[in-house]
Amino acid sequence: MSKCFVKMNQHAGAFSPDRKFFANISDDGKLKVWDVETNELKHDYATSIVNSSPCTCLTWITLKHGLSKKSRRSTISGQDFLALGTTTGSVLVFSLSAGKVEHTLKGDGHMGGITSSSWDKTRTLYTSGEDCKVIVWDLEKGSSTGEWATTNERLTCISCTASGEGVITASRQVRLWDPSTRVCQQTFTGHTSTVTHVCTFTVDGAEYAISAAKMDRNVSMWSLDGGKKQKDAVATFIVDDLVATLDAAVHGGAVHIVASTRNGLIHIFTEAPEKILNSVKPIKTRWRMSIVTDNRKTAESLPIVSAKFTPNGALQLAYGASGCVRFEVVTPKRKEKYEVLIRDDPRKVKSGKDAPGKHILVDPGKVNYALGGEGRKTMKTIEIPMEKRLENLMLSKEHTAGGVMPTKNMHYLIQALHSRDPVILQDVLLTKDRRSIKTTLKYLPPQYIRPLIGQLTLFMQQKIKNIECATVWMQMLIQLHVSQLMAVGAEDLRDELRPFLGIVEHRVANLQALTRVRGRLDLILMQIEGNATMDSEEIAKINRNLIVHQDKGSDTDSDIGLEDRTNASSDSGWKDSSDEEGNGAGEAEESEESDEEEENDQEMGENDEEMEVSD
Repeated sequence: MSKCFVKMNQHAGAFSPDRKFFANISDDGKLKVWDVETNELKHDYATSIVNSSPCTCLTWITLKHGLSKKSRRSTISGQDFLALGTTTGSVLVFSLSAGKVEHTLKGDGHMGGITSSSWDKTRTLYTSGEDCKVIVWDLEKGSSTGEWATTNERLTCISCTASGEGVITASRQVRLWDPSTRVCQQTFTGHTSTVTHVCTFTVDGAEYAISAAKMDRNVSMWSLDGGKKQKDAVATFIVDDLVATLDAAVHGGAVHIVASTRNGLIHIFTEAPEKILNSVKPIKTRWRMSIVTDNRKTAESLPIVSAKFTPNGALQLAYGASGCVRFEVVTPKRKEKYEVLIRDDPRKVKSGKDAPGKHILVDPGKVNYALGGEGRKTMKTIEIPMEKRLENLMLSKEHTAGGVMPTKNMHYLIQALHSRDPVILQDVLLTKDRRSIKTTLKYLPPQYIRPLIGQLTLFMQQKIKNIECATVWMQMLIQLHVSQLMAVGAEDLRDELRPFLGIVEHRVANLQALTRVRGRLDLILMQIEGNATMDSEEIAKINRNLIVHQDKGSDTDSDIGLEDRTNASSDSGWKDSSDEEGNGAGEAEESEESDEEEENDQEMGENDEEMEVSD
């Protein structure tokens, strides 16, 4: 089955409130309105107004009377109109009965194009624009009554809540506003790109919203009654491709969600509210449906332009191209998981002619898929031994070759983050293999990023091995989920990463002092090792005597005679030196006695002077 991808404006097609008409804006900004019952194009509106300011979005509204003076005098009540947003920022009101633009709402409008619009089912219209503003329009007065700025990001969606008391805007983040006070009540984060679809519904008095983003293959569900602390999605629904249309309804106490993807596949979710709120893992689709053309060679999938629930739970589908659309009401056969509707290509069917078709129930277990019309190749079944299967389930490094963990570690990581089991966390996170970490984090759901950051912060407070692993995990997490982290917002992201960054900054601040201590310890250890390993020969060389003198004895007579003469001369020299020393000692004694006599005479003279003074 070949796939046909379609690119359409998500806010440019909608059924009327009574589901009798379908309006769509073509790629060139022109308005087209079809009769759903007859598949006929009723209005193809293109005037100078539309040519100068092409339409960008539309919303069906119901008024008691028109905005012109002539329509105000009309006795017809409950007329259907179309509020058209334009690239110039103005709002046009198209009358379905008159088949023309009846009025242009007064006011300054947006500074750029209008991206989305929503009606609160009474008299107020809200529009979001490229200027990051929301403008409030009074449909009875035909003018704007106020505006407020949201964020610095370009708004892509706006929707009134089911009760009409709140307004939801979306860019990368989804925000809930109180239109009376113009204060943001809740901020939801979780999408990795700009939001393209937003729907609201009520279950048992509680309000919820679902949204899909441009590059996400899932649908997120938010609780609008959780307060400011509720920022994460309460549930996530998985689809196999990018979302093209989205709708939700409540029937029989169950929540029904239909999401069509760009490859033409329709996903239908039907779950009880309790099961949705208590779900831990992402919810998978129960039934799938597709519309194909039966060609001779291949079955081509037809793109879905719109898919909405009817009051009785059936699906009202619009399929084909933007210029040629066909409509059909289908009741899903819930006995089978996959249905295929074979229809003729609307581009090859004349206007007004019914499109005959077939209804086929497909058993996925009995389908053989082929690519490009090639013949089906027979594949040999390979039996994997039980030992290899058990090794693939192991998480420890001794059971994995080269320390690389299997690709299913993401499921174990999710389980560990839920249970907070330290054993599983150690087995999963204690690795520095970038290939394994990238495989684990690549498809990690957004709601598990915050718990993972908390666990990595705890790892940073442990041993050096844990710190090294936590650093690599954080680096890969930022690289793979940078768009998700940016969608959280500056303040929330700072709060999430503040403990981790604080630990890193503390370690960096102490790095210089620790480096100095390490250098000194290395020098001391080098000296100790050098002394211990010094060679014994080098020690002997250092400690040996430089000069050695030794007297040699002789037994000959000449030596004895020489020795006697030497002794005699030394004795005579000893006597002379002793005489000289005696004479010198006598002279020294005489000089000392004369000094003592002089000192005595001086003392006697001083005593005589003192006696005279006293007399």
